[in-house]
Amino acid sequence: MAYATLLLKGTDIGAITNEKGEFSFPSLLPGSYRFIVSAVGYVPLETPEYLLRTKDVSITIELEESIEQLAEVVVSANPYDHLAKNPISVHAIGIQEIEKSPGANRDISKIIQAYPGVSYSAVGYRNDLMVRGGGPSENKFYLDGIEIPSINHFSTQGATGGVSGIINADLLRDVQFYSADFPANAGNAVSSVLQFNLKDGTVDGTNYKGTLGASEVSFVTSGHFSEKSTYICSVRRSYLQFLFKLLDLPFLPTYSDAQFKWKHRFNSKNELTLLGLVGIDDLKINDDASSERAQYTIGYIPEIQQQAFTIGAKYKFYAPHSIRSVIASYSFLNNKSEKYKDNNREQADLLRLKYSSQERKAQLRIENKTTLRNWTLMYGGEANYFSYDMESKQQLFFDTTPVMQIYATDLSYLNWGTYFSLLYATPQNKINVSFALRADACSYNSYMRNPLHQLSPRFKFSYLINRHVTASVNMGIYNQRPPATALGFKDNAGVYLNKDLQQMRVMQVAGGLSYHTDKGLELKGEIFHKRYSKALYTVKDQIPLNCLGDQYGIVGNEQLLSTAMGRTYGVELMAKYIIPQKMNMTASLTLYKSEFRLNESAPYIPSSWDNQFLLHANATYYMARNWSIGAKWQCIGASPYTPYDLEKSSLVLAWNTNQQPYFDYSAFNTSRRDIYNQLDLRLDKSYYWKKYMVGFYLDIQNLFKNKYSQPQVPISTGVVANPQAPIAAQIYEMKYLEDDAGSMIPTIGVTVEF
Repeated sequence: MAYATLLLKGTDIGAITNEKGEFSFPSLLPGSYRFIVSAVGYVPLETPEYLLRTKDVSITIELEESIEQLAEVVVSANPYDHLAKNPISVHAIGIQEIEKSPGANRDISKIIQAYPGVSYSAVGYRNDLMVRGGGPSENKFYLDGIEIPSINHFSTQGATGGVSGIINADLLRDVQFYSADFPANAGNAVSSVLQFNLKDGTVDGTNYKGTLGASEVSFVTSGHFSEKSTYICSVRRSYLQFLFKLLDLPFLPTYSDAQFKWKHRFNSKNELTLLGLVGIDDLKINDDASSERAQYTIGYIPEIQQQAFTIGAKYKFYAPHSIRSVIASYSFLNNKSEKYKDNNREQADLLRLKYSSQERKAQLRIENKTTLRNWTLMYGGEANYFSYDMESKQQLFFDTTPVMQIYATDLSYLNWGTYFSLLYATPQNKINVSFALRADACSYNSYMRNPLHQLSPRFKFSYLINRHVTASVNMGIYNQRPPATALGFKDNAGVYLNKDLQQMRVMQVAGGLSYHTDKGLELKGEIFHKRYSKALYTVKDQIPLNCLGDQYGIVGNEQLLSTAMGRTYGVELMAKYIIPQKMNMTASLTLYKSEFRLNESAPYIPSSWDNQFLLHANATYYMARNWSIGAKWQCIGASPYTPYDLEKSSLVLAWNTNQQPYFDYSAFNTSRRDIYNQLDLRLDKSYYWKKYMVGFYLDIQNLFKNKYSQPQVPISTGVVANPQAPIAAQIYEMKYLEDDAGSMIPTIGVTVEF
């Protein structure tokens, strides 16, 4: 594109493209930069952040045709990618924020925790995301438009959380986080959608980067095969088990992952992208753990092995006024868990859990986006083939006796959907109005086979009050299928017990104001209300399935019903302040309620994610001589918990079944923990030479060693209190174990780039 105008954000430095669309900004110092781009007949754009380190950075910027032909181009240093059509419920996360966020170790799940409406589990060193009172199974993830099932290692099957992020931040360009107003092409999500956009490979030369941290070592390379073909890829290997061993934790996780992206531009109108993501996980018991708390956990936690990968292709054709895309992908998960009583594998009768499953998903999506004057139309369709193979042996305690539950599943089903969205925007985006409709169907049963039962209409309206203030409202209905673990569940006779399940439905309404200035300040205020229907709850324990998922193992592999209901509502406030090359600050406050009930006649009870308030503050300051310092403070309200059933837990047969106490689900979530807060710090120093960069960082999580209060855990002493009684009536003498969690975790890392 010839004669486009570019401005380096935060400066008065500009450039104009030549007749080939090429541009350059010579003699820039290392750092992160954004560009503000304008051209006659195209929508002005602010780019994501680009990191300039040891070599020139070659980037490609795509502009969208404007709804009106501009008579002149006016470039102003608006500090945000602020679009009136997405002013609230959507957050753009830049690479600078990902690189330097304290306590996150460049793990995107931990970075998102600083945004409004996002709660997290402070126990178990996990990455679960609970957005606006929803559960950790309600999120959806896309990598350059290609769906990926999970973004974490050691993911909980049936949910999305895990121990550590699987996406290497070195490959990320930016992240779009939606807490509402989901795009019509993103189905099967009811709480959040995360879209990860990857960098392209370099078109001149080859770059290398190596990182050595306290928990992992990684290597990244970026380059090209020709002028039209680029690549970027990474491999990582953790040694997290050494850190966990040092902390005397009961389990030792090890993981490896690899990622790649290859992009080929055939010409100015056609391009093809291939990408892949693979993770290999192995969680073993720490036999050397000495603390009483660790020994208790060793008694019940299984050893886990997981292998997961996604491979996908995206073909894009740029036609006049439209972009056409064809996306194909295949995902696979192999999940194995095994547990013996006292971890004694020599005796077959001590087997407590042996689980092996494979999930496969093949997807094809075809989409078109057309812009004509004031209108933008997007429409498309997708088809998915799922298969779920599983064998399970698990000892459970029912009423008065232990039962070995044994079943196998070989399940396959189809899911398909269509969608469209229509956006109307007045000149200068003064008013934006859009309507979208999505319909999904699933071959699993007759109810879900009818797409009219899973219609998802969506509407949003934005009004630009003045140059700095936008008022917006959005509303929509979103549907989510039960997980494969639930659809494939059988009893010991081989009968599917969940054949009548329906898709969960969530209706959400949100509205608010967005204020931004040319000096780098952005303020957002938003109210939201979510209403759940046809949600799943467990027949055995009579609790909502949404309240599970932040633990290791499997969720949903039990008999369920689709009659639970729920509601979450609240207000979110957020402030973001960016001074290029100087400071990056984000602060947010959320006040909310999250409640569920089993049916219309039952009372509402707090969900497991009803923290009532969330407070986050995160800031990084860039100093002279390539030093930076950052701090993050998090405070979450008192989360609900369920007390233990001491009578049942003390039964000899019950304790020997699972080696852990049982909850009193008749008093589900009737107690609350204390408020918890945590302070993280990070210090960075970088050295630059002509073609090399060496960086050092010190990251300290939970600087003040704050403890997350947990109820005391009743555990067996191993002494039978009434040995003369029948075995079914025998009970153990019990004692209580303190279960407060929280340690200071320092991390020292080195990065080399050339």
